[in-house]
Amino acid sequence: MIVGTAGTSAGSVATIDGTQTLTNKTISLANNTLSTTLAQLNSAISDVTLIKPVDLFNNMGGVHATQTSFDAQGAASTLDYGWRYVRGNTNGPGTNGAAQYYTSVIGLGTEYAYSSYSMQLAFPRNVTSPYISIRYQENGVLGAWQKISAGYADTSGSATTATTATNQSGGTVSATTGVFSTYASTDEIRN
Repeated sequence: MIVGTAGTSAGSVATIDGTQTLTNKTISLANNTLSTTLAQLNSAISDVTLIKPVDLFNNMGGVHATQTSFDAQGAASTLDYGWRYVRGNTNGPGTNGAAQYYTSVIGLGTEYAYSSYSMQLAFPRNVTSPYISIRYQENGVLGAWQKISAGYADTSGSATTATTATNQSGGTVSATTGVFSTYASTDEIRN
C-alpha cells in the first residue's frame, strides 16, 4: 500500500486491491517487476511501435500482403527502416519483370529522420538473373529506381561460342587450340 496524506503532494492512499492512477511517480525496475505483453506495450506507447527482434527480418511483423506497392517517385516514403515483403510491383524498380520483391529501408543516422533521408533496396523474388535495385530519399523526396551496376559485365554483351577473343593485351586467344599469340618474342616471355 502507498500511503500519503490526502491533499498533500504525497497524494491519497492506493491499495493493492484497488485501482488508482499514479502520476509523476518513478518505479525502479531494479527493485520491482512489471509484467506485460508486447501487445499491451504497443497500446501503451504512443510514439513508436515495438516489434519482436525476429520480425526485423520477417516483414516487420506484418502479414504476407501488408505492402502491395512501392511509394511513388517524387513522394515521401511511408516506410520506416527494416525489411519488408512487397506483394506487387506498382512504383517498383521494373527490372527483371518481377511481380514481388523483398525490400529494405536503411536510414542515414539518428540525427536525420528516416522519413526524410533513406536508401531503399529492392530484391526481385523468384526471377531468373535477378538484379538488385536502389533508390534514395533526399529531403523527403524519393528518387528514381536504379539497377545496381555490375560494371563491365553489364556492357560486355554475350558470347555464343568461345572460339576467338581479340584485344587481349595485344594478342588473340583461341579457345579451340589453347594458344595465346602475342607480339613478344620467345626470349621476352622467358625473362
